[in-house]
Amino acid sequence: MGLRTWLIRSLGGQAAATKAAAAPSLPADYAPSLGQQLGPEQQFLYAEELNNQGRPELAVAFYRQAYVLLRGRPDQTNIQLALPDRTSGQPILGPTFPQQPSPQQPFSPVTPKPTLGSRERLVALREKLTSANAAAVEQELRQLITAGNRGADSFGLFGMCQLLQNRPEEAVRAFREALKLDPGHYRSLVNLGGLLLKGGRLQEAVPLLENSLQHTRQGSPESLAALTNLAVAHSQLGRSIEAAQLVLRIFRIKPDHLQPDKLVTAATCLEEMGDDPAAIELLQYLRSRLRDPGLNRRLAEVLERFGDYQQAALVYRELAGSGTP
Repeated sequence: MGLRTWLIRSLGGQAAATKAAAAPSLPADYAPSLGQQLGPEQQFLYAEELNNQGRPELAVAFYRQAYVLLRGRPDQTNIQLALPDRTSGQPILGPTFPQQPSPQQPFSPVTPKPTLGSRERLVALREKLTSANAAAVEQELRQLITAGNRGADSFGLFGMCQLLQNRPEEAVRAFREALKLDPGHYRSLVNLGGLLLKGGRLQEAVPLLENSLQHTRQGSPESLAALTNLAVAHSQLGRSIEAAQLVLRIFRIKPDHLQPDKLVTAATCLEEMGDDPAAIELLQYLRSRLRDPGLNRRLAEVLERFGDYQQAALVYRELAGSGTP
């Protein structure tokens, strides 16, 4: 038996259901005392009435109480509060974002001053580099470097060849050589920082990664490699606030770049910092992806505390309507 049918019978048949739907407006000072006496079904009906009247600041308390009461009922797993076909309240939808491809390698401008032919050859080598052909590309690069093409791009690409062949110490030397030639070489800053980070040399890695962000456009997909490595470094150093702020920046560039658990951790930290708008931004996205009642409850609580009663009411309403614990 559906809950709507159960509600109609328990409240006295169709007439009672019609009466409830046409209930007069509740005075503002009446809702709190009434909310302490009603069962979850009545709480939900009054919340629906208030929400349809455009009074979410009152409805939110009834939705929340209905949800809390349903969680405590032994039979609540078999009950779902059916939502009407039409209502003034609409569920919060997670934001939609354009999906941008993850860069295979960090971006950097081409280091100037090679000859035209060597520059074109270097670009072609970078575009075709894979783990399968890294050794062959390395040999071609050696020829270019021997011929005098000793720019930061050459040594940076040489370091990538070493990385793809699992020769990290040689890669470190190549990236350091690139940075001697161009201290702002983005690829080499990010890759050297990542190698030092992997080796546990966090204090050395952080300045390199922070420097790298000065040499790429803020908010660009190319900056994801530096931001991600830097977030990991701050997290491992116990700097949860800095890590959470970086996770938020990454999220705003590409929401699905990080695993959901990283977003959950960042949302918790941002909420503890008192940055409710940022926490809401992450929790709304997670709500559309994970369908986790615990996270949705946190979202509703933050929305209510932030004063966004309309959206808080909608989240509580969905929690109550789904019958989830």
